[in-house]
Amino acid sequence: MAADGAPGPWTRATTVVPTGPHPAGGQHRGAWHVLRLRDAWEGHAIVSSTSGAQFTLRYAGGELAIIGARSPTGGRMRVTLDGRSRTIDLRSARSRPRQVVYLAHAPPRHHRLTIRVLTGTVALEGLSIASSRN
Repeated sequence: MAADGAPGPWTRATTVVPTGPHPAGGQHRGAWHVLRLRDAWEGHAIVSSTSGAQFTLRYAGGELAIIGARSPTGGRMRVTLDGRSRTIDLRSARSRPRQVVYLAHAPPRHHRLTIRVLTGTVALEGLSIASSRN
């Protein structure tokens, strides 16, 4: 509503649902370990250095952000969302936890996410999933 009480333009509300390193319904294949990670979101991450290790999640929502760490030992991962893939490089000259390492502006609906370790160390701290409502 406008300040004078008259109806205003429509608005959209967005709810962001954060997860830790173990999102509900997520499936891990291969060697993944929960490790304490200094300054990480919630203090720890799920980490793998095994090429081919995979994380899969089906979710209902919209925009997706993957929160992870970049570091000198950071590797590369392939993120596939609804069949579209992108390779993400996690190397950095210094350790940088709590980074948005992947962002997808997806429409609100059902999605399938797959993260596959290609090389080096992949440290995932969690996901942020937004669901828009009118």
